[in-house]
Formats: sequence, C-alpha cells, structure tokens
Amino acid sequence: MFICLFVGFASGQNSLLGVKGEGPVITQNRSTQAFDAIDVSNDADVYVTQGSSPSIRVEGQQNILDVLKTEVEGKRLKIHYGRINVRKHEPVKVYVTTAMLTSVHISGSSSVKSESVWDLRHEDFESKISGSGNMQLKIREADQVKSSISGSGNMTLGGNCNALDVHISGSGNANAFDLVAGNVDASITGSGNCSVNVQESLKVHTSGSGDVRYKGNPKSINKRSTGSGGVTKES
Repeated sequence: MFICLFVGFASGQNSLLGVKGEGPVITQNRSTQAFDAIDVSNDADVYVTQGSSPSIRVEGQQNILDVLKTEVEGKRLKIHYGRINVRKHEPVKVYVTTAMLTSVHISGSSSVKSESVWDLRHEDFESKISGSGNMQLKIREADQVKSSISGSGNMTLGGNCNALDVHISGSGNANAFDLVAGNVDASITGSGNCSVNVQESLKVHTSGSGDVRYKGNPKSINKRSTGSGGVTKES
C-alpha cells in the first residue's frame, strides 16, 4: 500500500512540477495503426509525408519521449504529452507517413509541415490552428478546403482545390496565394490577414481591421465589411 501511495504521489508531483529535458537527443521508431488525420497539442515540430505504409519516428531527449504520446483514435493520430507539464527541453521532432490526410489540427505552439505534395484525390481537407502554431501544407486535387485560425497562428497553403473556406478570428495570418481555388469564401474577425488565389468567385466578410488580398480574375466578387478591413487585388 505504501508503494502504491508513493507511486501515486510521485506521479502527481511529476504532473505538477513538470518534466525537464535531460540527456542527449535520441531517435525512436514507433508502431502505429493507419490514420488520415492529425491532432497536435504540444510544442512538437511535425513533418508529414505521403506514403503507402503508416509510420512514426520521433526525436527528442529520452525522458521527454517517455511522456510523448503518439496514439491513434478513430483514424486520428494524436500527438501530445497528456497531463504532464513539460518544461525546457531540446526540440521534439515527429516524422509521420500516411497514405491519406484529410485533417490537421494544431493547438498550442507546435508546427506541422508537409514534406511532400499531398494528392487528395478530390477529397475534402480541413486545417485548423488554435493558438500560436504554424502550418505549411501543399495539397493537390482537393475538393473543398476548410481552414480556420483562432489566435496568432500562421498558415501557409499551396496546391489547388475546387473551393476554399477561410475563417480567421484574432491576429492570425493565412497565406494561400499558392493555393489556386475555384471559389473562395473568406471571413476575418479581428486583425488577421488572408491572402488567396481565386478563379471563379470571391466572397469576403471582414469585421475588424483584417485585410484580404487576392490574386486571379474572379468572375464575381461579393464583399461586406463592418470595420476598417479591406479587399485588395494583387498584381
């Protein structure tokens, strides 16, 4: 009983006081089930590659990797530290490979970057940042892309899609100049900025000081502003 109490106390102290990185950076290969969505809720740098077989490789200090969780729930890969408070440590890097990617969510200060151009085969795609994270993704042949930023995060998208919906609340920035879209619906609440590349129709609603810049020659433009934000065509 004493041992159980001690283990419970130590675990509680670990969660409360946090874990500080110790030792050299090592590499681990982890087994995984198939997944097509990624949630990152820590400070890791995640690199995503399209491939036929799912895989996960992590880099970091041993005691940090001991609390780093990479688990699949309902085809969604979740990368997090659980309830552990992780303090100062060397950068944690996670390299993942998966056959398909339909969703990427970032919460916190992590980053996600695609190592290849994702062929989405006319599937929908969702990208979301909550906090100060960064996302850089290249996608090809997507149907509808839904992107949202709440906070100060930055998102950069490239490739092509039939439709792009962008929603920014806060001071975040979405750069989609390199994502050629047929139809674009952009909404900004706050001071964030959005850049898009549109061919057919552009619909914009700004509430605050955020600006929308666009490339292309859309056949129709519908804009509504309830603040100082504007819509500007780039040459």
